[in-house]
Amino acid sequence: MITILRMPNTNRFLEVVRKSAGHVFLHLPDDTLVDVKEDHTAQQMLRTMSVGQNGLRFSLSDSSDLPKFMRYMAESCC
Repeated sequence: MITILRMPNTNRFLEVVRKSAGHVFLHLPDDTLVDVKEDHTAQQMLRTMSVGQNGLRFSLSDSSDLPKFMRYMAESCC
């Protein structure tokens, strides 16, 4: 699981999601999972929701996608 504490460019994040080999699941506060890659409503939610103090938690179904998300987070922090 990865936690994103800052998402200054949601469109760029969603591009990383779209190019992912596997699924990208957003963990909602009620512990349900939403597949951001397949669910357009979840994509719209990300565009409007605040990251908040605890950040947004995601799980990746394909571990080979992790470097892409780590790169996104590293480039977003500065």
